[in-house]
Amino acid sequence: PPSSSNGGEDLLTRRRDALGKTPLMHACENATSTAADSDSESVRRSNGVIKALVSADPYSVLVEDCCERTALEFAIFAGAPDRVVRALQGTMIRAAKDVNRMERERRYIE
Repeated sequence: PPSSSNGGEDLLTRRRDALGKTPLMHACENATSTAADSDSESVRRSNGVIKALVSADPYSVLVEDCCERTALEFAIFAGAPDRVVRALQGTMIRAAKDVNRMERERRYIE
């Protein structure tokens, strides 16, 4: 995936813990959409964090942890709201297409 202008490896969105989880994975892991708290402030805050992390680095949705799980999988397992899951799916599709296009262009130039 593309990186930032300063090399990309220091992007906070791509930092990993001991299990290879990124901040986006942790945010998705803590997302929930149970009926009792779907309108709670903590759910809105969690969804806002997810949105901010994806906006900061859309390619972070493609990153896998040590067990080859993506943020989308963490969101699904956590029972994240459908709109969060759909947004992650759409971002993942666009990012993957973009990476594939860049790979084809790179091969064409070489």
